[in-house]
Amino acid sequence: LTGREGEGKTWFAGWLTALVTRGRGEPWLPTAARTPRDVVWVTAESAPARLRERLEAQGGDLSRIVLADPFKDDVMRLIAERRPG
Repeated sequence: LTGREGEGKTWFAGWLTALVTRGRGEPWLPTAARTPRDVVWVTAESAPARLRERLEAQGGDLSRIVLADPFKDDVMRLIAERRPG
């Protein structure tokens, strides 16, 4: 997501992450989204501790969320490890 600071990018991504990790489908989401899934959140900007607080406050299942730094982590490996069956 791109945009100016304070436009709600992190809030929107957190809301969507909470839906996916809890399996709370919305009418516009595919049926598969109604099954809890893992999310790999890739960011180079936000502090992981602060992001975890925000995601938890929005109802995300922290056990299903991996925060990845594209400069430090093997993001493709993390995604492959979390890909459903």
